[in-house]
This record gives sequence, C-alpha cells and structure tokens, in this order.
Amino acid sequence: MKIHVMSTETNLIPIGKSKGIRIPEHILIKYQLQEQIIIEEVDNGLLIRAKDTKKLSWKDTYKEMAKVEEDWSDWHKFDDSHEI
Repeated sequence: MKIHVMSTETNLIPIGKSKGIRIPEHILIKYQLQEQIIIEEVDNGLLIRAKDTKKLSWKDTYKEMAKVEEDWSDWHKFDDSHEI
C-alpha cells in the first residue's frame, strides 16, 4: 500500500504559554478543517485531521451496516422468552 505524502512547511507561533501553527487556507478548505480538529500522536509525528461532527441517523446507520453484508448464519438464535 503506497501512501501519498505532501509536505507543507509552517512556523510555530506563540499563543500565551502554548504554541500554535498556521495552516494555509488551501489545506483548511481541502480537508474541511473548522473550529475543532483532532491531533493524534503517531509513531513518527503528529496527525492533524478534521473532527467528524456528522452523526448518522438510525436509518443511515442501518444503510451503512447493510452495505457490509455480513454473514450471520452462524449466529445463535436468541431466545427472548426469558427475561434478562
């Protein structure tokens, strides 16, 4: 699996006792970065990504799960005659 990596150099800027980064506008637009982002620590650095704020409705969730087409033929039938 080949991963395409594009690098952009920027500077850390002081924000109180912290530091911030300026993200170029074309990157903000391309990756739909809004007010909140996720910063993940990975083995060789940081990964910055958009926070997924979209929530699926039950209907959309069902549709997404149906796409997977899992085989449930080996699932044991649940006997609902007993209370849990």
